[in-house]
Amino acid sequence: MALTLIAVCMLAFAMQSPNARLAGYYLFYISPVGMICCLSCFTSNVAGHTKKITINAFYLIGYCVGNLIGPQTFIASQAPQYRGGQISMVVCYAVSTILIAWLYYNYWSENKRRDALLAEGTLELPDIENIEFADLTDKENVKFRYKL
Repeated sequence: MALTLIAVCMLAFAMQSPNARLAGYYLFYISPVGMICCLSCFTSNVAGHTKKITINAFYLIGYCVGNLIGPQTFIASQAPQYRGGQISMVVCYAVSTILIAWLYYNYWSENKRRDALLAEGTLELPDIENIEFADLTDKENVKFRYKL
């Protein structure tokens, strides 16, 4: 997502350099990788069948809403530069990058907290046989660790 943000910034703000804009255009085509990685990350870091389906549904609904709203920012009266569309792309990719960084930090700190509690012996481990199949959410299953 950071590379895609850089590419979008090159497209939006490098008006005087056609080579930089072309490089941004080529780099922008790695953006689907970010979506695939996000979907994989959300799927592997959510436990519990119902919660996993709900999170995936929210993600895909947000993706579809973005695909509906995004083209509306490219207004015909702004042609051929489409500054509104370019700025909206920069803002959306910046917010996305910040949210992913926050999510990574959140997962990392929760793993660290659970490991510290386990090392101290203060973490209450439920006595459930085959806990991985108990359909507990990631918050309920104290043995669950987020994938970074």
